[in-house]
Amino acid sequence: ELDILTFTMGFLSFPFPYAGGLKKALGAKDRIEKAIFKLVPKAREYIIGGNEPRCLLEHWCVAILAAAKERGCKPTEVHGCTDDDVSRCVLDFLFAAQDATNSGLVYTLDLMQAHPDVFEKCHDEVTKHCGAHGSLADKVRNSLPYICKVANQMLHYKPPVPMVPHLALKDNYLEGHFIPKGTVVIPSITY
Repeated sequence: ELDILTFTMGFLSFPFPYAGGLKKALGAKDRIEKAIFKLVPKAREYIIGGNEPRCLLEHWCVAILAAAKERGCKPTEVHGCTDDDVSRCVLDFLFAAQDATNSGLVYTLDLMQAHPDVFEKCHDEVTKHCGAHGSLADKVRNSLPYICKVANQMLHYKPPVPMVPHLALKDNYLEGHFIPKGTVVIPSITY
């Protein structure tokens, strides 16, 4: 529990981390990732045992096991599905995806309330393609062009994650600017 708080506070305070916060956050991230890493094989064995999935990790194990069966290999040999890969995905999902999704939905709903005409067009498009009580789960993204445009504009208007730091692992160029190895680059989709 303390690691989760340390991790969250260390990264949320970026680019003005509290004293030693980023270093503490990275340590907490490593400890959380190791704990998740230990859960991955347990989840896989639970599903192999014929049990129904109870959580996202176990649902992923179902998909990974199906892919492994289709390819005729071990689950950990499926590209991008080693225990390390899966534990990092879980960590990303827990700390990055949920916040970005939540804030993106909140801003979208707020703007939809302020612009009922846009809401009506989105509603009409969903009803047309899915019926009054249909599901979007089986629909192809391209069949909902207006909703895709609204979602894209929302990312520009109020990006849920406006800046994510990256470390240049080698000398490189970005739009004609030289970026030396070791440089922290903070791209933003708002500028």
